[in-house]
Amino acid sequence: MTTITNIHKHFFVILILVFSQSACAHPKLENLKESKVKEIPIAEISKQEEKIEIVTLPNFFVAGFSMKTAMKEDKIEKDVEKLWDKFNENYDPELYHKRSDDKIYFVMHNYKNKGEDGLEILVGFRMKNVSGVDKKYSHVEIKSGSFAKDKPKGTSADEVIEAWEKIYGLKLNRIYTYDIEAYTINEEFELTDVDLFISVKN
Repeated sequence: MTTITNIHKHFFVILILVFSQSACAHPKLENLKESKVKEIPIAEISKQEEKIEIVTLPNFFVAGFSMKTAMKEDKIEKDVEKLWDKFNENYDPELYHKRSDDKIYFVMHNYKNKGEDGLEILVGFRMKNVSGVDKKYSHVEIKSGSFAKDKPKGTSADEVIEAWEKIYGLKLNRIYTYDIEAYTINEEFELTDVDLFISVKN
């Protein structure tokens, strides 16, 4: 079982994969009340037709630690690992108990030229609001919109990579507002589930 302290290793591997396949940016929801609007059939994978959902997410906040980076291999690799280390080393029970679901979110947003000229990354928890959150934390408001959603077959790095490979094989109409990974954790801080969300045009 993957633990919370090893989650950042997923991102490290995935970002390398994505960078090698595209100059675009890489890309977590009990209680988010997703509403499915349509499905897009995609190319055959492993001789089986699969589908990816387009869902609508409501407004919500994610509060935690953030960093500015760019989609350049030598920079994004170090920054993602550094950010996850900071999140893991600065665990705050107060912030944890204010969360509104059982997930850890990794958000990529504020893209400039699809991330090549800069973007922001944030790791944290979903909040109903940020009025009572300590100012030492950064936050981002995820605006309601359409997202392509996929769920890896499992939580291993290989399974998450496989899901991203499928997504990047699609011709999605991406809008580069928010790309999200939602990592569900249990009471023992073990990783139990993963959801991927990529912002797309309505």
